[in-house]
Amino acid sequence: MNQSVAGWMTLAVLSITAGCSGSDDASPADDRTVAAESALDVRANGCGPREGFGTAALVSDDRAVTAAHVVAGADDVRVIDQTGTEHPADVVFFDPDLDVAVLAVPDDLGTPLDVSSEAPDAGAAGVVGFSRLEDGTVRVRVVDVEVLRNVNIATTDIYLDADVDRPGFEVDAEIDPGDSGGVVVIDGKAAGIIWARSNANEGRAWAIDIPDAIGDRAQLATLTDPVDTGSCIR
Repeated sequence: MNQSVAGWMTLAVLSITAGCSGSDDASPADDRTVAAESALDVRANGCGPREGFGTAALVSDDRAVTAAHVVAGADDVRVIDQTGTEHPADVVFFDPDLDVAVLAVPDDLGTPLDVSSEAPDAGAAGVVGFSRLEDGTVRVRVVDVEVLRNVNIATTDIYLDADVDRPGFEVDAEIDPGDSGGVVVIDGKAAGIIWARSNANEGRAWAIDIPDAIGDRAQLATLTDPVDTGSCIR
């Protein structure tokens, strides 16, 4: 199974780096480029002295998706683009059951992804892009993924209060702490949102299907008002 990982790199280097297997609809280089150019770093404050962080991906000119647990309880959310510039962001969709959030961000922070209307098939190859500010430099890491199976993930909400089911899929990928919220790109489109690494199998992770509520740009455009981000995660 495909477990190769492209290391942290600048976007300029990434754009010329060969990647994983692709499909006839989108070449490997295309998937890697769009995954990188859509990725944003997320920073969240309001839950204690430590700053929360994760990854988001643009899915329209001014909306990005991430994991809900990245911004849970936050009263100050920012995204960092690939020039290293910080921008304020409003949480306009927050679902603690699915662990999905949408951020309203300024225009022109990167290249938005189209959203796939269907869950990926087992065996599909894709990538996930992660953007991270480290030592004053924005670096982009692109990870190869392979969809292993579609699953109904039986878990709990982000507060561990209630049992929930999350439609999603298992991937073969090397996911690091802080990678939650990265978007799986297959055939040039957003196919799912990285939720967590597998506790049972090294090199495996779980991704959530893109919810219908944010499945296209017309629906995303209706999300205009900031919403409650719930309480901090214990």
